[in-house]
Amino acid sequence: MFFPWQTLTVKDDQIFSMNPPKYDKIEDMAMMTHLHEPAVLYNLKERYAAWMIYTYSGLFCVTVNPYKWLPVYNPEVVLAYRGKKRQEAPPHIFSISDNAYQFMLTGDGESGAGKTVNTKRVIQYFATIGTLEDQIISANPLLEAFGNAKTVRNDNSSRFVNLLEKSRVTFQLKAERSYHIFYQIMSNKKPELIVGALAKAVYEKMFLWMVIRINQQLDTKQPRQYFIGVLDIAGFEIFDFNSLEQLCINFTNEKLQQFFNHHMFVLEQEEYKKEGIEWTFIDFGMDLAACIELIEKPMGIFSILEEECMFPKATDTSFKNKLYDQHLGKSNNFQKPKPAKGKAEAHFSLVHYAGTVDYNISGWLEKNKDPLNETVIGLYQKSSVKTLALLFASAGGEAGQFSEMSCLGAQRFCKTVES
Repeated sequence: MFFPWQTLTVKDDQIFSMNPPKYDKIEDMAMMTHLHEPAVLYNLKERYAAWMIYTYSGLFCVTVNPYKWLPVYNPEVVLAYRGKKRQEAPPHIFSISDNAYQFMLTGDGESGAGKTVNTKRVIQYFATIGTLEDQIISANPLLEAFGNAKTVRNDNSSRFVNLLEKSRVTFQLKAERSYHIFYQIMSNKKPELIVGALAKAVYEKMFLWMVIRINQQLDTKQPRQYFIGVLDIAGFEIFDFNSLEQLCINFTNEKLQQFFNHHMFVLEQEEYKKEGIEWTFIDFGMDLAACIELIEKPMGIFSILEEECMFPKATDTSFKNKLYDQHLGKSNNFQKPKPAKGKAEAHFSLVHYAGTVDYNISGWLEKNKDPLNETVIGLYQKSSVKTLALLFASAGGEAGQFSEMSCLGAQRFCKTVES
């Protein structure tokens, strides 16, 4: 192989056939004569260079984040896709939305890939062709203000999955920010003293109360016949410093990827077998189970974390030692991290489907228990601020000692994901 600046020698199995020119910038990559990773990447790159950010690949719609505003979401574009078959218009999230009007949509990708943006466009499309358009669209700024924040990889990252990332209220990594709402309300004002547990508790209850109010406002009075679920989660995250929040987010992505692979590949190949089609079975993500079980099964990471939270004298060190005793050398997905210069200390590494992540367990016990003093709850319940008193009206019994049957943060999150 010759390049203007160098000559490369490669093995035969590293050379792939090139598609004929008629397939350049093709809208559906499943139609290619030669379908392989280099051809897919080349086609996506060529379309992206022409600002065609949506591309079909069989049943899937692939999008590449342009990191700039493009005039492809205007009301007239929505109307152009309404009622159209997929092949009758260029690839677009609106076309997927129209064809999935009575189904479920899930977005998959790493943090910053564009899942939240496209989720909003799906909602925009449904709202426009349905009813309550203004109310539904107006709910987005509220949810983003309270639930989105700047991270290293995404200036507008969704941080509210099943486990609301409350710790961001009082702690952020370098180059990151807290939730947008705090900068909006504190603009041109000096921040005052905040106490961590109080701030996180008020923030969490305020956010959940806001979601309930939005749902009540949008709730139809008519009998329900159809339901559309649009799922938006935080994308897979690999930072220099990865804590409990990253583990929960990445665990969710592992489960979603497993669900996706099982329904789109495994079940499809089983159908081929039933119909007698000659087919060489391809392993699409069957190895995901090992990492998932390492996190969620009995004596997994969440289980050990829950157990340690029951012991008053438990520490980060005792938690780490139990993890090592149970998993180090016994699971290929659990590893001892190598010290890296210029990076935060890591206590263990997990081999996820999207890469190996080093985790720091500092403060996990407190995060998981997230205790709030009963006196503080009582104080809030008697507050003269009606909204604050309402938020904590049913908070009795949430604080204090935890029994052996209690379900703490990580395990509660795990059960929510499973359901």
